[in-house]
Amino acid sequence: MIVAIADDLTGAAEIAAIGWRYGLRAEVHSQLDLPSTADLVVIDTDSRNCPAKEAIKRVRNAIKSLVGQASSLPIPGILPQFPIRGLEARMAGRMPAPLYKQSLISKQALKNYHIDWIYKKIDSVLRGNILAEAEAMQKAMAIPRSLIVPCNPSLGRTIHNGKYSVQGRLISESDFRNDPHHPITSSDVLEILHAKRNQIEVRKPTQPVRKAGVTVGEASSKADLQMWAAKIWSAAILPMGGAEFFAALLEARGFQLKDKPSAPAVNSSKRLFICGSASASAQLFISTARTKGLAVSSMPLRMAHRLSDKKSLQEWKKKTQTALRFNSAVIAAIDLPLQAKSKSMEKYSKQLLTVAGSILESESIGQIFIEGGATASSLVRQMGWSSLSVVHEWAPGVATMRVENDGGQFITIKPGSYQWPPEIVRLAATERILFPVA
Repeated sequence: MIVAIADDLTGAAEIAAIGWRYGLRAEVHSQLDLPSTADLVVIDTDSRNCPAKEAIKRVRNAIKSLVGQASSLPIPGILPQFPIRGLEARMAGRMPAPLYKQSLISKQALKNYHIDWIYKKIDSVLRGNILAEAEAMQKAMAIPRSLIVPCNPSLGRTIHNGKYSVQGRLISESDFRNDPHHPITSSDVLEILHAKRNQIEVRKPTQPVRKAGVTVGEASSKADLQMWAAKIWSAAILPMGGAEFFAALLEARGFQLKDKPSAPAVNSSKRLFICGSASASAQLFISTARTKGLAVSSMPLRMAHRLSDKKSLQEWKKKTQTALRFNSAVIAAIDLPLQAKSKSMEKYSKQLLTVAGSILESESIGQIFIEGGATASSLVRQMGWSSLSVVHEWAPGVATMRVENDGGQFITIKPGSYQWPPEIVRLAATERILFPVA
């Protein structure tokens, strides 16, 4: 089994979908629910936007859960090339004694559990508690160094000469500078990570990984990712990064892409799109939907100034229910002017989730589409959906999953900064939806 720990739900789904792409049975868990028969289990700690201390606690708890619950699981972070005894001795000898003693992996656990390897999924543009979680995992797993390769070159997300670029532009000049939680105002990788100059080092694919601490790997192509992936199996290094680095690691281990099954037509009476992102792609989707005459149920503008307005909240809910009664697909969105969003996006999202949760409890919805990692994670936890299985990948980062503990409900999620693929945009205006049920 392979285990990945992600800091938000869309990232977890993205990693699980990649595993599905390579023929693995993949599951996403908001709380660890073992034993599992999956080949790949991804744990969502929902720690990207919380304080660093809380993020560290959640990551450590995830590692503890693996060791404490897995009666048939492997050793977190242990690489198959190293015999257990040899690795244990190597770790004890290489690592400072205080760090090794803090390991959450006991000698007995080393003997009993057999996880092939662990991957730490982070945001591809380095938002969140990256270094805090890296340190927490290194200590918990008794691994002295980590390699972070966040780049997704196929999406134009690259690092060159220590600078992060998106689609050929410095990231500080992109839409990410307006991120409500983690505005990126510098393109320097060390500054984005708020790192001390001696704490981590950015290196090129031709250079080795540091002997201790954190290395950030530059990458501008798939070949660069493959070079970094090859270095992981030569020493005990914690691999961290984005989706494409994880795919490179799978290929380095011999996994191959499988034929993508076609999605059979399935009747679905109602479809609800939940848009909790403030990104440019979210705004484009909503404006395009309106242009095509699709039903958009927006947050009442007066709620931007009076979030405790219960009357407006009820009106929004009723408006959405009415729209569902007369339309096969409805988009529930915050959809406020940018100036009204900037400082209160998290509060607006909670109101959106209140409406969406109430709708899902009272209406029969065949398929749910969720935009935005924080929105998706909050809704999944609110609804008590603890186990999700990937059934289809529409595009990188856009996956449909079956809720295993709620009658087989289907949800499709994507990061807020990604665009909905054309197939899903078309489905928003049709009477039938395509997705696999096998």
